[in-house]
Amino acid sequence: MQLFTAMLGIDKKMTRENFLQLIEKWNKENPHQENRISDLNLSEIGKTSFVIEANSLRLSMAEYSKCGIIAVRFEKTEPDGVVWTTDYVMNFTDMRMSVQLERDYLRGAQPANQSFSAPHFISLLIDEEYIKPDWNLKVRRTPLQLTADNLYILTDLINGYETYRMPVVYISKTQYNEDPVDAVKLANRLKGIAHVLVEDHVQLNTPIKNSCDRKNEYNGAIGIYFPDDAFGHQRIYHQSEYGYDQRQAEIVVQRIMQYCNSQRIGELAELSASEKKLAQAEEEAGQLLEMSEADVRRLRKQLEDMTKTCEALTYENYGLKEKLSSREDQPVLYLGKEKEFYQNEIREFILDAIESSLPQYAQGSRRRDVLEDILAKNECQRMAAARATDLKVLLKGFKCVTAPMKRSLQDLGFEFRESTKHYKLVYYGDDRYIATLSKTPSDARSGMNLASSMIKTML
Repeated sequence: MQLFTAMLGIDKKMTRENFLQLIEKWNKENPHQENRISDLNLSEIGKTSFVIEANSLRLSMAEYSKCGIIAVRFEKTEPDGVVWTTDYVMNFTDMRMSVQLERDYLRGAQPANQSFSAPHFISLLIDEEYIKPDWNLKVRRTPLQLTADNLYILTDLINGYETYRMPVVYISKTQYNEDPVDAVKLANRLKGIAHVLVEDHVQLNTPIKNSCDRKNEYNGAIGIYFPDDAFGHQRIYHQSEYGYDQRQAEIVVQRIMQYCNSQRIGELAELSASEKKLAQAEEEAGQLLEMSEADVRRLRKQLEDMTKTCEALTYENYGLKEKLSSREDQPVLYLGKEKEFYQNEIREFILDAIESSLPQYAQGSRRRDVLEDILAKNECQRMAAARATDLKVLLKGFKCVTAPMKRSLQDLGFEFRESTKHYKLVYYGDDRYIATLSKTPSDARSGMNLASSMIKTML
């Protein structure tokens, strides 16, 4: 299963020798000592294609001089049966590099830890400044702090004056002037595939709002600005509940990965011309990375199946951390286009709908047995009822909108849009779900009536 993919523009200063030296440096300085191959010296090998095996590690390389392509593959087999494969393909004709990380499983594998990070090789590319800048933004592995001096980077992006090749992630400060997520860790996970911008201080909210007609994120919300109009601009709101910072970060990573994988699929159409060149090179250089013909077919089939990767990442994000091909439990439904507003929202809606439908089916009937089995296998924390209670408490008999009340509603996902006598409450920034809140209601029951209406349409 593909986990990470990046297509990087490379500076012309990188030569074949630089690339091979970087491979050696990556091996020597790998932060995980168990991933190092001892005494690796590619200059002494003197071959354009080779395979080196050491214990559970396997390093292979193939060079196609007519195409200007060098392909390097690193494989590691874990004791628990997990197989990690990282491919680095450098095209010196187009000065582009493809980096791809995959995870597969041996028969009977019992994986204990399925977390992953972007390949360390990208850090070396960034440190050596081999990756071309993305217009006025350097490719970094740390977040870029936004101050009064460089706010134009964000505001020009929001206003549509600038676009970037890679997605841009903007992290706004919470009302307590804190980062809603670990920005340093997030930037490192997204290195090479997204820029991460962080608001330096909550006081910058006002100048940012004034510069982009209040279209920016604030109060801990995170905005993702994609180059592709099909993905557009996405916003993930901050929740104050314990542990949501990790959930919010995972949502960002998931959506960036889905975008990158979709771009990778689009790039397959561009490979046809390169495949013709490779066909000529194959006659001279032999099998790709000394793999069998069956291995080549398998890899090509994996490329054709990359559309399924987004679905696989979704399962993984929801905590299905066991090997998909060997487990008995299988996903019954796939997510649609609707984005989840808070953790387990969509799952809860589906389970509630199933649960409420049970009384119409007879005990012992096939349909009821199947639905009850699904309910038993898909427990999750039900948040809608608690959120509905909070909403009723906030709106019951209120006489004016106080600052604490406003903050509490924002914590529930409501964005405030102010008019002369009213506020428009936009649920998680989605204009399909809007409620009108009077600043000074004349009717004591209006708050509860509004709460009832909001619960019916939004919860």
